Amino acid sequence: MVPVHGPDGPAATGREGHVRARPALLAAGAAAASLAAVAADDVASYLVRALTAALAAGLLLAGGRASAVRPGRLLLAGALLVGMASGVLAGVQAVLDGTPPVGGAAAVLYLGYAPLAVAGLVSVPWVRADLGGRLRVLADAAVAGGALWYLVVLAVPADVSAALTRPGEALQVVYVVLPALVVATALGVLPLAAPAARPFVGWAAAGMLVLGAGDVLYAWQLRQGTYAPTSAAAVLNQAALLVLAVAALRSRGVAAAAAAPPARARALVPALLPYAPLVLALGLSAVRHAAGAPAVAGLAAPVLVVATGVLVRHAVATRVAARLVQELADEAEDARRRATTDEPTGLANRVALAAHLDALGRDGRPFAFVVVDVVGFRTLNDNHGHEHGDALLRAVAGHLVAGVPGASLVARVGTDQFAVVVPLGGGVGGVGEVGEVGGVGGVAAGERAARDVTGALPATLPLGRVRWPLRVCVGVVLRGPGAAPSASAELLVEADLALRRAKHGEGEERGAAVHVLDGATRDRAREASALREALADPDLAEFDVHYQPVVDAVAGRVRSLEALLRWTSPVHGPVSPAVFVPLAREVRSLGVLTDHVLDRVARDLRRWHDEGAGAWTPVAVNLTAADVTDPALPCRLAAALDRHGVPAGLLHVELTEDGLLHDFGAARRTLAALQERGVRVAVDDFGTGWSSLRYLRRLQPDAVKLDREFVQAALHEPRTRVLVAAVADLAARLGLDCVAEGVETADELDLVTGVGIRLVQGYHFSRPVPAAAVPALVASLDAGGGVTTPAGAAPAAAGA
Repeated sequence: MVPVHGPDGPAATGREGHVRARPALLAAGAAAASLAAVAADDVASYLVRALTAALAAGLLLAGGRASAVRPGRLLLAGALLVGMASGVLAGVQAVLDGTPPVGGAAAVLYLGYAPLAVAGLVSVPWVRADLGGRLRVLADAAVAGGALWYLVVLAVPADVSAALTRPGEALQVVYVVLPALVVATALGVLPLAAPAARPFVGWAAAGMLVLGAGDVLYAWQLRQGTYAPTSAAAVLNQAALLVLAVAALRSRGVAAAAAAPPARARALVPALLPYAPLVLALGLSAVRHAAGAPAVAGLAAPVLVVATGVLVRHAVATRVAARLVQELADEAEDARRRATTDEPTGLANRVALAAHLDALGRDGRPFAFVVVDVVGFRTLNDNHGHEHGDALLRAVAGHLVAGVPGASLVARVGTDQFAVVVPLGGGVGGVGEVGEVGGVGGVAAGERAARDVTGALPATLPLGRVRWPLRVCVGVVLRGPGAAPSASAELLVEADLALRRAKHGEGEERGAAVHVLDGATRDRAREASALREALADPDLAEFDVHYQPVVDAVAGRVRSLEALLRWTSPVHGPVSPAVFVPLAREVRSLGVLTDHVLDRVARDLRRWHDEGAGAWTPVAVNLTAADVTDPALPCRLAAALDRHGVPAGLLHVELTEDGLLHDFGAARRTLAALQERGVRVAVDDFGTGWSSLRYLRRLQPDAVKLDREFVQAALHEPRTRVLVAAVADLAARLGLDCVAEGVETADELDLVTGVGIRLVQGYHFSRPVPAAAVPALVASLDAGGGVTTPAGAAPAAAGA
């Protein structure tokens, strides 16, 4: 199709371009004519330069009150007006005397532009406005000017240098030194100026550079007796005024704007440039000294100027260094505080709690570990909003801190759970006697500790217009004097056991359900005995493996499955992995369970494939610390695959942060051997342990699985959303897959996919299901068949 142009087509555009070009052509012609006039006639030279200075000053003064560079414009306008007055005075003298003046009052008046120009340059907006930065620029300018002064005195013959110390001759040196001060200031300000002011500062610096060159040439011609108002020095002076007029135009309507600091490379050149004359001066002094040259008169003043500039520069640098050291110290303290503090409540977090528990264990001091679960917290959140939920947490935290014994540590360990470490032994702020920690007396000491904690809590809490009845469940774990040190993770597991029994109604009292768990309680012993009986069965019939899908939310397909071990005891019913895994560790049978899971997963993979389930779907198996430090694990895994004819690489492994706290070397060797066989390694529950980054560096996994705590909290905690996005970005930068666990709602799915996490796992897609239900579940999800749990799916046991 041939375009049809109307009256506003290309021809009109061409005419507009010509119209816009005319002012530029006229301005260029006027500039050339002014330069020619300066070079043609003495009186015209003075008159044209005075008019140009007045024009540039007028443009600066008319730049607008809202301009970001208004103070600098006004001062530079003053500098130009001083120059204009000097030109008018020189022109009048030339007319009256019949010859152009050389030096005199006009020349002295002209030099008054320098301090105004320096003040104008340092007053423009900076990226980071502080007195130290401006003093640094002025000190650099002083060093440059003093060093150049020093060079001039050294470079000229001895009789001339002696003459330059006399007031009448010193004017020639000033015409060299002051321009150096102005140019050094302009170059120092340019990279530090705010972006909105940089065009103005750049043109002003260019003008000052040309002006300085003209002044130096003027001083030389003055010394040689060859100066004339039409000489090259006057032409350079006029050219500089024209450039400053352009700077005035670029300053009009400049708005203030914040921006990032300048690049290091751009700031380095102007920072070092003022010291070039100093380097030359030192080099020339060394050469003269080596040649045995006599001392030169008149060096004291420039040396004093340079020394003053260097001292000011050093003082500013010292102040900046001290400020940086303090800022780093403050940031380190803030980072330490944030790493050990729960943000919503201000209490200690799990990291600080773990350190405190470990310290008590090392010292062998007795204590009661009390875990408090706020009943109905989720209901409050759902019915009244997160603001009320957060207020409840803060109120409970405040009452606990105010009411428990003074030597106790209060921490928040979960969404609605608090922990209180109460010292035992009858000391100041302690509870009970040292000898009471074991047996019946130990239970009594634990109950007293629980009463101290629950007694600090009121029956109801005012939350806005709501009075919320406060009820808690309390689990207590005791550690006696001289007991073997227990890892904080084990204490948390034991406290969770006690808490679960409290929730089942054991030990209920006023407003609270309390259960005291001792290390030798009958219930734990019965569970351990039941576990041993289950493990004695060659078929491990009480154990089953369920599977939960990991879904690519972008592609809408199942990426892999996670194998989750389930134990259903004939006596105790379904037992949480958080309970039976520590028990299996105690009876040294974790390896038996791992081999059982590997064999069941390989068998299920073969059966699904033989039954026509389609392409192979990889399955991840959870490993323990004992597994990943066992050098035989790669052979155990390969044997399971070979028994059932499953291709290598379909079994993946996951390890939790809490599981690997010691032998990283052995763990890395085992995992590397697995990865060489095509097994992918993932860090599970990422972010909940104590050495997240250490795992990534030392173990070199292929994926990280973000713990559900972060996913569920991110919806109402902005800081947690930032953490989730940061983990996603970190995984992407390291080339790792990132899986979001515990995604239960569409809002949570939108949140994690919005930060770039495409692999998700949780109830939003499916609960863990038995092996028989997996093919239908995978087909349903791949076909976009919704997120409800298929028929036959069993609910996940706690702790899955």
